[in-house]
Amino acid sequence: MAENRGKGELWAFVARALAGGIAALLLAPAKGEDTRRKIASTATDIYGKGGQLYHQGVDKASELFEAGKGKAGEMKHRVENAVESLKK
Repeated sequence: MAENRGKGELWAFVARALAGGIAALLLAPAKGEDTRRKIASTATDIYGKGGQLYHQGVDKASELFEAGKGKAGEMKHRVENAVESLKK
């Protein structure tokens, strides 16, 4: 369940960004050049925020991977010790 948490946040962000962009275009009449400039600015902002979310996800995945490696190492030593104690 924890691995799906970030997916919902990302899609909610994208949906809000699209809805906001569409609402801005429909409700704020402006010259074509101004509208294109606003669209480009919004797209740049969304791209930047998406990049931030991506890097946060990569960092979190790396943390979880390292924690998992540590736990696996601990379990390996426990099993090795248990096997050695059974051999005696």
